[in-house]
Amino acid sequence: MNSYERFFSRAALARKPSPIRVLTKIQMVSGPEMISLAGGMPNGAMFPISGLSMKVDGSEIQLSQAQLATALQYSSSLGLASFLRHLDSLRTHYHGESSFSDNIDTCVSTGSQNGLEMLLGSLLNEGDGILTDDPMYPGTKAILRPLGASIIPIKTDGDGMDTDDLAKQIEKFKKSHNLKVIMTVANGGNPTGSTLSLERRHRLLELAHAYDLLVVEDDPYYFLQFDGEQLPSLFELDWNSSQNSFKRVIRSDSFSKIISAGIRIGWITGPKEVIGKLELATQCSTLHCPSLTQVICTELFDKWGINGFEEHIVKVKDFYRNRRNFLVASAEKHLGDLADWDVPKGGLFLWIKLNGIDDTTALIEQKAREANVLLCPGSYFAVDENAPNSYCRVAFSVASEEQMDEAMRRLAELIKMELGN
Repeated sequence: MNSYERFFSRAALARKPSPIRVLTKIQMVSGPEMISLAGGMPNGAMFPISGLSMKVDGSEIQLSQAQLATALQYSSSLGLASFLRHLDSLRTHYHGESSFSDNIDTCVSTGSQNGLEMLLGSLLNEGDGILTDDPMYPGTKAILRPLGASIIPIKTDGDGMDTDDLAKQIEKFKKSHNLKVIMTVANGGNPTGSTLSLERRHRLLELAHAYDLLVVEDDPYYFLQFDGEQLPSLFELDWNSSQNSFKRVIRSDSFSKIISAGIRIGWITGPKEVIGKLELATQCSTLHCPSLTQVICTELFDKWGINGFEEHIVKVKDFYRNRRNFLVASAEKHLGDLADWDVPKGGLFLWIKLNGIDDTTALIEQKAREANVLLCPGSYFAVDENAPNSYCRVAFSVASEEQMDEAMRRLAELIKMELGN
């Protein structure tokens, strides 16, 4: 039972290592005495880019010629060794040292969406069951639907995934479905902004162990937790526990919300056997996350260190916390009894229930747009997209305070007109 093979999809089991990629890895770690006539690397002397620099916190960083050569060339499918060392440091700093660290590995992906696509495709066959937050991020549905996976929705509230409902749904479907995975956004959920309570984190892991399920902890908003003490991740609770040697949590991280969305860097961390399957999936898709963006982030962390990174995170948190507070205050001012919401504990969104309106789709897609307000109706995030949905998602990340306030005023007027007030 110590092998993860029973969780792998037929596609994952059918993949074989690329012999060229194996040779590339050997070449990466070999010394100058190795003469390589094997790989198909283009000659860097013919690349037209001869220098790159960037400004960070007002100071300029110039890539050395060695760094530039690495940035412009093919690299390992798991990621550049120098960058992976920084990711390992982040893991141990934020999620603790694990006595099972010898079985932990990481694969860098071209954004977390790419990593999750490879991971879920490596775990799920058609008909396999995955238990997910409802509502959930549409990008995850876009991955799961073509796989033919059975998406089993679990109720959520202000404290994240309802583990009582999770236990109920597992019991309901365990005989009719090949249940494999529990997937949740533990912090600052999209669209709800909810954060899984500590009690529920422990309960979720208990259920995963009891029913032999893997846990995919999708955590792009880990560094955007606004209130109170930062809770331990599911990864930390699982991998730092001595109670069960078979570890079940696989973690997805991203720099999109805190460093750059366009740089497209995410990473998956989990058991070596699982990460090995992601390496093979990478070999047959993107080959590797772009070397250039990995070199840029390596240089950034070389400059910052953990202390500099934490200083940056404090600024980011303060920025988005202030914007959340403004939007909530504006909603209270304009919407009043017209709507209900939980104050988001993290993330970038306010999840609003419009009172007296059974389904917000037409109101948000048509009338709000005519009023020059772009919002997302709740149906976009529901597992059952055709069911009536009284919610809408409001982002507080980019619009100015004046724009957010005006949008709430216009939304209030639209709701009143819809209700005939």
